[in-house]
Amino acid sequence: MAPKAKDVAIRLVILNLLYDHGTIFVDEPTAKEAERLHSEILELLDKYDLWNLLTASEHEIFKCNPLELSDEYATDIFYSINSRGVLAWCLGLLEGMPGFDTSLFDDESILDDFYETKPSPVDIATIKWKLRSAKEIDHARDVAEMWHWRSRTLSLQRSKPIAKSDKKSELYRKIVSDVASSSLPDLGVLTLDDDFSAFGKPYLMLDDEEWDKIHLITLYRHRALNWVCGYAPSDNYDETPTDT
Repeated sequence: MAPKAKDVAIRLVILNLLYDHGTIFVDEPTAKEAERLHSEILELLDKYDLWNLLTASEHEIFKCNPLELSDEYATDIFYSINSRGVLAWCLGLLEGMPGFDTSLFDDESILDDFYETKPSPVDIATIKWKLRSAKEIDHARDVAEMWHWRSRTLSLQRSKPIAKSDKKSELYRKIVSDVASSSLPDLGVLTLDDDFSAFGKPYLMLDDEEWDKIHLITLYRHRALNWVCGYAPSDNYDETPTDT
């Protein structure tokens, strides 16, 4: 079952708090200052009864000393801004999202709007939340899934068995070309040389750094939209599938 608008708002608030917790180290606080900030976040979770709404991994992250978070957790928290942006968009707090080759962090105009409307725990009960239409959200989900498919297809294209075979490489190029011509126009996705257009070039031509960035942006948006659309077992955000 798809979560209700208030559930989406609660999830956004949790992800916001998670980000606040995971970025405490940025200002290089002393151990005592970090402990104080950590305690304030834990108190918010208690005060607004959010502990029972956390996923298993979120429980572990919030319990961690913010100055000792693993690189894996730090990366997850950093890129989660793309999930947070999606949830804010679904709630009508953002008018739009940047393209899939642009993280929310890289678009100052949208980022400013995001922080201006960033909900806090107190907003959960005081705002009458409403989601965008199911049609809008379903369309956004379809677009995210298509971008995620392209990311995974590129992984296959660059695998040794395919990359070393002219016949297999050509087959995958044709598959991408067919998708680009048949599906992308209806989704509003720009194409270039019979491929998805990303960073001003065909997706196939992305370098490793560009591919890694766009893959993570796509993954986090796809997961958030799948969750909003009710794809997660028992609404468990951690278990939201991102199959393509």
